[in-house]
Amino acid sequence: MKISGHNAPGAQELTTGQARSKELSGDKDARQAGQLQKQGSVKTSTFVLNKIQDRIAAEPDVRADRVAELKAQIKSGDYKIDPQALASKMLTDSLREDV
Repeated sequence: MKISGHNAPGAQELTTGQARSKELSGDKDARQAGQLQKQGSVKTSTFVLNKIQDRIAAEPDVRADRVAELKAQIKSGDYKIDPQALASKMLTDSLREDV
């Protein structure tokens, strides 16, 4: 059996550009799939951000009364720092962070 160039499988697609069209169609499908993955990622990111915002909102507010008290002490010069207690607290907190 003799196969001529006109009857070869895929020969017509190559000459008419149908093969390239199929290739581009495949690329388009891949791009659409990528876009869907990105959209899913965006939805996941939005969900995670919402969860983080909810957790932050659930945290207690700043103790305004304590802040005002400390500001008044600093302003009046009555706020005293115990260097030994401060150093001890800093070291204790530092060691706890490493564990």
